Amino acid sequence: MARLGVDCLPALVATLDNGWEPDTKGRQAVLAAIAMLPSDAAVSFLLDRIGDRFVLEAACAAARRFPVRMMRAAAARCPVASAAGREHLAAVLSEVPQEWFDPAFAQLGESDQSRIKGLVEDPDALPEVATESLPGLLVAPPWLADTPKPSPTVIRGLGAEDDPRLEWAEEEKQRFAECAAEFEPTAPGPRWDLMAEEVSRRYRPDYVCEMLAYGPSEFADPLLERWKGELKANSREEVRSFIHAILLRFGRAVTDRIVKYIADTRREGDCLGPIVSLAAARTAAHWFADLKVERAEGAAWLDRHGATGAILLVPDAVGGEKKRRTAAVTALIHIAERQGSQTVIDAAGHYGEQVAAAIRVVLEQGPVETRPAKKPGIGAWVNPRLLPQVAIKDRTAALPKTSVLHLVSVLSIAELDTADRGVEVLAETCDLESLRAFSWKLFEHWDSAGAPAKDRWALDQLCWFGDDETVRRLAPLIHEWPGLNRHHHAVAALQVLGRIGSESALLAMQNVALRAKFKAIKAEAGKQIEVIAARLGLTREQLADRLVPDFGLGEDGALVLEYGPRRFRVLFDEQLEPYVTDEDGKRRKSLPKPGAKDDPEASEAAYKRFGELKKELRAVTGDQIRRLEAAMVNARSWNREEFERFFVRHPLMRHLAKRMIWHAETADGRIGFRFAEDGTSSDANDDTIELPEGAVFSLAHPIHMEPKKCDAWGQILADYEILQPFEQLSRPILAFTEEELSTGRLTRFEGSYVEPGHLLGLTNRGWVRGKPQDNGTEFGMHYPLPDGGYVAIELDPGLQIGMGASDNETQRLDTVFLTDEIDDYYRRRGGHPTEIDLVASSEVLATLERLPTVD
Repeated sequence: MARLGVDCLPALVATLDNGWEPDTKGRQAVLAAIAMLPSDAAVSFLLDRIGDRFVLEAACAAARRFPVRMMRAAAARCPVASAAGREHLAAVLSEVPQEWFDPAFAQLGESDQSRIKGLVEDPDALPEVATESLPGLLVAPPWLADTPKPSPTVIRGLGAEDDPRLEWAEEEKQRFAECAAEFEPTAPGPRWDLMAEEVSRRYRPDYVCEMLAYGPSEFADPLLERWKGELKANSREEVRSFIHAILLRFGRAVTDRIVKYIADTRREGDCLGPIVSLAAARTAAHWFADLKVERAEGAAWLDRHGATGAILLVPDAVGGEKKRRTAAVTALIHIAERQGSQTVIDAAGHYGEQVAAAIRVVLEQGPVETRPAKKPGIGAWVNPRLLPQVAIKDRTAALPKTSVLHLVSVLSIAELDTADRGVEVLAETCDLESLRAFSWKLFEHWDSAGAPAKDRWALDQLCWFGDDETVRRLAPLIHEWPGLNRHHHAVAALQVLGRIGSESALLAMQNVALRAKFKAIKAEAGKQIEVIAARLGLTREQLADRLVPDFGLGEDGALVLEYGPRRFRVLFDEQLEPYVTDEDGKRRKSLPKPGAKDDPEASEAAYKRFGELKKELRAVTGDQIRRLEAAMVNARSWNREEFERFFVRHPLMRHLAKRMIWHAETADGRIGFRFAEDGTSSDANDDTIELPEGAVFSLAHPIHMEPKKCDAWGQILADYEILQPFEQLSRPILAFTEEELSTGRLTRFEGSYVEPGHLLGLTNRGWVRGKPQDNGTEFGMHYPLPDGGYVAIELDPGLQIGMGASDNETQRLDTVFLTDEIDDYYRRRGGHPTEIDLVASSEVLATLERLPTVD
């Protein structure tokens, strides 16, 4: 028989190496066959390849069949095994049945016995905790109970008292108003009459929505009865603004129609928040109980309106309609977990003691999150003896092996889109660091077992206890998996990072968005970036600060590339164009090609890295320069921690920031400064200064500098041969004339002809294209002034929506004017601002001055 094992092994190994892809069932079958061979060579082969896919499972099977062979082979490898290798060996030996372990161990020599003891005996192992001290979920979970679920108590004839209303949270009404104003027409004027006339002839949902949201009362109020709740607009964002505006305007009179739209479309679920009604409660309960994507928004409404929501839902929870009853029961149990059972029982008491007694029975059945319809299915690859111990909260003991399987079951059924009670029990019972280590090892075992699709929860569960170390380990796999035909796993891993939601996850996501080769992966990364930003409460500008990549640069802002005997430092010029210096400090525009004396692998990798760096920088540099220029124009500021983190210490941005002049501002005034390579700050006399505590930092606009100071800074930069990435000190300072401020007309620009491409480029500087009219023509552009009002341009013949620069006609600047209101056709009417911020004045005039004109 042993001879048979030796004879078969070479053929099986050849088949394994040449005949099968690494993630196929065929590979598993060949490895299973090798594990059956009664030979030392077969066992040795498995241990030598223990880190390969599916091999650990096969080695464990061989250990159960041939314990003596496995022990001898493991002992032989013990002295040279790495830490990970010893872990694998220990895992394999743990598969030897206990009744066979001691007899097999006795057949080993003294040296081998000592090594095996070192592998299987863990001096740091914790004793198992008594099951009496554990929650029932980890001892006798509900899915193991053989008792049938009690029949529901049905009490017919109950009805909730429905009194629709709006209950606003702090500052919520203001947020709704801001969203509503986003698409509000500034001055449609006679257009309301035209819209009303059109609606009187035929029902136009788009006109009706806009008039209900923003139209004068004499037009909007009569339409309220005719409106069926449909919301039609050019974009989802505009629909959202309509919801906010109509709710704010008409209140309880429109709540049911708004709720119906939200329920039917499953969109704008957060708009459900302030609405308190039976329809809103039923929608929230249905979303929480039955839907995956909308579950979190359903939970948010239930958490917010707990007691009131319970009163509305109790009649459904004991009603005769099964689907509605199930959703209501699920919602009431959730409210009880969050706000206490008595909250729900008191709500039931509004309907009498019989109803309260029925609801008590519902609550005693336990949380629905831990009562799946059937026992969770756990793959054969899950073996508690191969997983690390999970310590309890005080780290004095660990979970028993039987409880570990229950823990795995909880993770396998946990709901990802809301707070999961089962996971909360784990977090309350177990040590967090221990759970993190266990979670990652569980994922590794799933991956090693071929990542079976039915057990993808082993990847998803990383989100529950994941930290920055989880992000660091998972991020490289997201880049690797699409090339291994594991695109869906890469997308799922991005969603895991989104749920972890830390800044390190944000940076990892940005790295994927920049470097991924597959568009779908880039798109998912972008989506998850928005998820994390919302979770962290970051503004668009704050998010941009955090998404600037460091490209692997060192603390000194340089990258060292090794050719073997030669080393090169990569540095950057004022436009972040990379260049290299050799060991003698000689500057080279590019990295030299590897030579005969260079290390082939190291030099080739370094040369490739430099090429990738140049490509990546091109995608980033222009955006960062434009972002800094916009920050100067808009007077954006950073506190000290942000300034040092995102500029002084950032290995890339420091190259731009040190070429700029900054202001440090306190209640006592502002100080101008620049910072050098060594991190010190100096003033306009080039003297080192200490920046004041509690200051906020901003890029200095020359309009806020004294001319002498501006000249002094310019001389300092010239002395140090520092070029600025965009105009700062040399920026033109312009102002409106008295006549322009009095008349509101900028006649100096009127009558000029400008190519459409230059006009479209104005959107990068804060200009807004006009709203397209019925023929798709945008009749102008405008620039919103910071203190209210606009600078507007009336165009002839106007820009066509959906057409690029080359397809539009040359545009005549018919009228350029200041105005308090914008008409859709850019006709000048009404008043205009007369006091305009100096920076805004200078910037908008400089932009118009620079527009290239044609004859």
